[in-house]
Amino acid sequence: MPDSIIAAHVLAALKARGYEVVQLPTPDSGPDGEGQYSWRTSIAESVTATPDDEGHWRVWDVDCDMEPHEAREHAAALLAAANAAEEAK
Repeated sequence: MPDSIIAAHVLAALKARGYEVVQLPTPDSGPDGEGQYSWRTSIAESVTATPDDEGHWRVWDVDCDMEPHEAREHAAALLAAANAAEEAK
């Protein structure tokens, strides 16, 4: 069985159990001189990951300042909402 067919079956099984797998985009810029990375999206000029002087990271978009675990939780909620909206069509 070709790898692409196996991958499709694995992804379908994960999705059926409530998991979503996404391909992460590469940063549009970074790391800069301060270690910051930046991504552009269709609705936000930039989403950034920025370390402070002590090495603690923050994730920012135009509306929110989050710790990394909060950003993952927010992203999961956005994916869940997108799936619900697509399935309700």
